[in-house]
Amino acid sequence: MTGSGRTVHDALPPAFLVPVTLDETRRVLESGLSLRPLPLAASFAECRGLHRGQPATIQTHAFSGPNVAYARFVLLEASGLSIGNWLCLSRPSFALPIFGADLVELEAHTMAAVDLTPIGRERAALERELAPLTRRRHAAAPLPSAGALPDFCARFFSPHALFTRVTSAHFVALRDAIADFSDAYVEIAGTRTADGQRDAETLATQERYVQAHREDDKALKLLDKVFGSEWATHFLNEVLFPDPGSF
Repeated sequence: MTGSGRTVHDALPPAFLVPVTLDETRRVLESGLSLRPLPLAASFAECRGLHRGQPATIQTHAFSGPNVAYARFVLLEASGLSIGNWLCLSRPSFALPIFGADLVELEAHTMAAVDLTPIGRERAALERELAPLTRRRHAAAPLPSAGALPDFCARFFSPHALFTRVTSAHFVALRDAIADFSDAYVEIAGTRTADGQRDAETLATQERYVQAHREDDKALKLLDKVFGSEWATHFLNEVLFPDPGSF
């Protein structure tokens, strides 16, 4: 175990990359942000379905903390498929970046989209806010690009977003890169003090971000197919991308 809560592996079997990375990230944020569990309905904490006729399971953990209003971590596993996704929304007065990630492991490849989406878009403020991430990303090993970001992501993501598609040869570099985002988020949170004047700006950005994912992320249709449309609709709106003003 490293000092930041990450487990050291020289190599990691492909089937374990997503769940291990999700767990590592959760532990780093739990410790670094003093997160405490939030109760979830039993059907949201764990649900079983079918993917291509084979059993599938989705598990969710949710948290809050002194400067984080809502953080949730989701793992979907089925035969030949593993998806990890997390979202952290700060309390409005702290105006922390939105920490979002999507990891998809399918057959021999893993796709990762990870970012700290800033609240302010003015260039000088953006560079100042994301300085801990900028420093880490400049020192990180390069990873192959997954191509152009989907439009709904490109509208929000920072210049330092990670969007990559890799094979096992890049697993260590990918885990290190994701850890950079987690560590940067904890560092940013540790230096931020509450400023009530940013409440409206923070909530507006979070609401646009959440709404864009609800409406434009076509990959979320997988939930309908695997777990049923009624459950998926409630899960999407109440757990996956809930209203930021509801916390």
